[in-house]
Amino acid sequence: MTDIQKKILIAGIKIKLARGEELEDILISYVKLNETEKQEIRGALITA
Repeated sequence: MTDIQKKILIAGIKIKLARGEELEDILISYVKLNETEKQEIRGALITA
């Protein structure tokens, strides 16, 4: 995943989180993400 793809994905996830969705449920819905990518996203959201 490129940096721009990750930034776009994280922005979308932040919107879903603001709507009250759970992070793990959101990540499960992205079936094409591998576990490493999911960990990167978790880390980016924690530090954001």
